[in-house]
Amino acid sequence: MAQFISSLIKDSNDQDQSAYRNVVLLRIDEGNNSDFFDIVTREIIEENPFNPIINLRNDVKLKCTPYQTASFIFILSDITSWPKLNRILDFSIQNCEWGSTKFIFIPTGWVNLNELNLVSSNMCDFFYKVGAWNSIVLTEYKQVLVILWDSSWEYSRRYRKFYTKDVSKGSDIKSIFPDKLRNLNNYVFNVLYIPHAPRIYLSKKLRILNGIDVNAMEEITKRRGAHFQISHYVSPLVPDVISIFTEFLNNGSIDLSLSTIVHFDSSIHKLINTYDENGYCALIPIPARLTFWSFILKPFDWYSWGFMVMSIAACSIAWKLLKRNINSDSPFYFIFGVVATFVGQSIPFRNIRGSQQLLLQLCILMTFIMGNAFESLIIASMSRARDGVRFKSIEKLLQSNNSYVVDPVFHYLFENSEQAKDVVSRMELINGLVDYQHAYDDSKAVIARCDILELQYYSNNKFDIPEYFYFLPEKFMPFYEKFPLKVLSNFYEMLQKDFNKIFESGLRQHWNYYVKQDLKKKYDEEQDFIENEEYFLKMVDIQGIFSILIFAYLFLILVFMCECIWGKKRVIMTRLLNIARRLRRCFR
Repeated sequence: MAQFISSLIKDSNDQDQSAYRNVVLLRIDEGNNSDFFDIVTREIIEENPFNPIINLRNDVKLKCTPYQTASFIFILSDITSWPKLNRILDFSIQNCEWGSTKFIFIPTGWVNLNELNLVSSNMCDFFYKVGAWNSIVLTEYKQVLVILWDSSWEYSRRYRKFYTKDVSKGSDIKSIFPDKLRNLNNYVFNVLYIPHAPRIYLSKKLRILNGIDVNAMEEITKRRGAHFQISHYVSPLVPDVISIFTEFLNNGSIDLSLSTIVHFDSSIHKLINTYDENGYCALIPIPARLTFWSFILKPFDWYSWGFMVMSIAACSIAWKLLKRNINSDSPFYFIFGVVATFVGQSIPFRNIRGSQQLLLQLCILMTFIMGNAFESLIIASMSRARDGVRFKSIEKLLQSNNSYVVDPVFHYLFENSEQAKDVVSRMELINGLVDYQHAYDDSKAVIARCDILELQYYSNNKFDIPEYFYFLPEKFMPFYEKFPLKVLSNFYEMLQKDFNKIFESGLRQHWNYYVKQDLKKKYDEEQDFIENEEYFLKMVDIQGIFSILIFAYLFLILVFMCECIWGKKRVIMTRLLNIARRLRRCFR
């Protein structure tokens, strides 16, 4: 037995020559004067002098640091009562990430095979509980070494026997401590199911569990000879979903969850990076559509309108006084004409009739107002912002006076900020599903994860979200999608490497396309200005322009008719007066 242990350590040193790591000998006994522990210690020192030896008794707690870096941990015990041994082991060995550390349990005080089998089987289960995957139970019976691996395996795989004279042949460390992650032997991953499309969801079309990460786990477990099953379900609408999620991960009742909807601290939980970039997006209520009247009235307050009207009146009065005293070729006369034209007055020419002056002033004023209004509407149409002023960045949105309906994680990131206290006071947490009708009526912006908002934006059948909301152009606070494993999971490195290979192979992008097809997700394709009728001016936009133009033309026609009638009347009156004068002369 001692020679076999020493040969294992030597074989391990030959494989990893970078350093001679510690060898821990943990002695758990009832005080019997057995010299087996000293024999093993002496054999290891003689054959492997460069490996530091650490001898411990059962009153010492085997902590994660520094013992988790040891190459071997030998547990020698002569206790035949499993409950008693279990109490000592629970105190001595913590649940750690033991990694490549190899555990060997050597029972020395057993009386019959039944006690040996019971203790050995329970010990295998204990090793699995504390995360020690590289573990065996080593016994010796009638010059035969017996190695027991996982007690849950089939009987043919449970034991390996060879005679002590063949120790040198049987001490191949690769065969005794095989890479269990290469073939998981029908291991079942227990998965916590929290519906979170497109990562994991129940497909109504295919009537199966579907999602990007579901496809990835199916591919990984198929290669590794394992399976995964949904063992627990939690609705995302449950208020304390985060605490329930954390409890499942901490107590080890689940292996992982493919949902990334809950934020976890990477220093506590192991997170698998899927390399799918996500972030936060905002759905903002579409502002009132710009019409001609809103363009004319809203940019100016009453003071501006009052100033414009008073300037027109002042220029008219000044013009009446000016044309009597100032020559038309003076510089002051020219400057005043420029100012008068700027405020909507006609250029003050002399020798012009009152009706013509009124018509000229009206035409210039109409040209000034309608030209600017029409030009602004055209520019707004081409820049796709005719629906009022839209936000272009998250900074502008948060600096506004808007209220928000936000994701709990987004709220958590802001609530501890001193500069965002005013913003946090206007935030309302999303409790279950978002009531978009209520958010639109109250003019509240919805801020949440982009994948969730996009799914609701394109596939919500109860409320036509694109009709009333628009996306903020940028994705802010970007992050990579990561799903958690249970605390001290042995599958972290294996799953992360497999997810890296899947992403690099392009399979993930392929699954992403088909998942979106299954969800019937529409794509926001850019359309040309001419092809999209939404970019054309509608009657509601230009009816004000047409109304003023029609009124101006009718007024002009009326003025010209009056002028013509007045001119004809003067000609007729002049002729009548001439006829009357001739008649008077004739009668004289």
